[in-house]
Amino acid sequence: MGLVCFTCLNAQDLPDRPIKGEVKDRVVFNFFHDNWLMDQDSVKVRWFSRGVSFTYFYDAQIGKSPFSLAAGLGFASHNVFSNAKIQQVSNPDTNLTESYSQFDVFSELENVKRHKLSTNYIDLPVELRFRSKPDARGNSWRFSVGARAGFLLDAHDKTKIGDDKYKTFIFPNVNQWRFGGHFKFGYQRWGIFGYYALNNLFEKNQGVEVRPLSIGFTYVLLE
Repeated sequence: MGLVCFTCLNAQDLPDRPIKGEVKDRVVFNFFHDNWLMDQDSVKVRWFSRGVSFTYFYDAQIGKSPFSLAAGLGFASHNVFSNAKIQQVSNPDTNLTESYSQFDVFSELENVKRHKLSTNYIDLPVELRFRSKPDARGNSWRFSVGARAGFLLDAHDKTKIGDDKYKTFIFPNVNQWRFGGHFKFGYQRWGIFGYYALNNLFEKNQGVEVRPLSIGFTYVLLE
């Protein structure tokens, strides 16, 4: 009987929120639709463009508040399907000698069935998180907003012409770094994810203006 009472008292003393410094939402998986915001209207991004990312976070609660700060390390892969390929041309600014990247739309005579550009990054995200008080089932509403820097591991395209497939790996003007903002909002383990790039896909003065945008779902694989 005494043991039962001791257990009940301790259960009542359990904190409503995580202990300060406790790791939460450690492994997060995002899957999303990829898109480009750009001025070249002739380039059409296909609806099935897609990407995935995995991130390991370390989360530290701010005092006894519902807020916490988190930093992480992750990998992201983006695959944009479109009707155009990257082409290197002479820089329109005659004061610059570097090559310039723009998009060349495929003609119907080329018989291109599918084309995609893949970019893969190592990401370093940081974010401010909010978690509501857990409900009767122990689930919380979660919201986070943050920024991330990414280093380009690989950029390549793949083109399917008829039954043949071709790959290109040399894209000298693609930016080696990316910087952007992101948000996550959800309940329990599921949520909505969004990312917007703050810098151009291409290096400064070496390509047309392209801002990658991703929106989709997030899932907490390991709390």
